[in-house]
Amino acid sequence: MKNSFDNFSETRQLLEGFLNDSLGLPPNFLKDYNDDKSTNILLSYQYFPAIKSEDNSATFHQDPTVLTNDKFVSPFHQVVKPKGKSRYVFVIFYNLSGEKWVQPLPQFIKDIGKLQKYRRF
Repeated sequence: MKNSFDNFSETRQLLEGFLNDSLGLPPNFLKDYNDDKSTNILLSYQYFPAIKSEDNSATFHQDPTVLTNDKFVSPFHQVVKPKGKSRYVFVIFYNLSGEKWVQPLPQFIKDIGKLQKYRRF
């Protein structure tokens, strides 16, 4: 698991840089915004085969899009349990420390004339 966590973390750093650039944020903004990695978590799940009487999927959901004020939205997604076989899933959560405030960034509200959809939390 430690090796997997390290590999996922390297991938996150690459994606974080691409996302940072595609959102037009200052260099290293997202890296610096989430500078405390101590709350990051890697979870491993085994979904057993679905049976006829049970729903074969996890909750259909979207991830939060607060920073971009919904300009860039997460697609809906879910885990589906395959019929007749197990499925293994790895999920990594990159969490902000409890000291960080989360709110839409100015470049996604005032700078483009949009109303703020989310309160600071």
